Amino acid sequence: MPQSKKSSPKTTAAGLFAPYSKRTFLQKMEIKHKLKSVDYLVRVHLLPQDLALAIKDENDRLYDTAKLYSFLIESNLLWRVWSIDTYGRVWVEINFVNDDDEEEFHTLMLDPGTYKEVEYDTYQVLET
Repeated sequence: MPQSKKSSPKTTAAGLFAPYSKRTFLQKMEIKHKLKSVDYLVRVHLLPQDLALAIKDENDRLYDTAKLYSFLIESNLLWRVWSIDTYGRVWVEINFVNDDDEEEFHTLMLDPGTYKEVEYDTYQVLET
């Protein structure tokens, strides 16, 4: 009777086990990044001063960032924190389909004082 060949776990470029690993995505991320628990969502309500100037000039290097920040404000939505960096700054992830029907994926650091923390269930975020 022929012996079946056991396949060994494969590793990806990031060194994570796949596809045989039963770890969740966040558990895999914990291998490279520390996770932090947060218990709030953010509501962005104020455009930082530098972006308020940049949004008036399409040639400004911060124009695209200003438009994205404005989108968060105008949406009036509550956003999940994506990451908290080593300086304690909050980052959010923004994904949408633009006017040209193309997917866009962004992360944006929020300036202190431009958002309000809204109490929510505890969840895990990256601590980078």
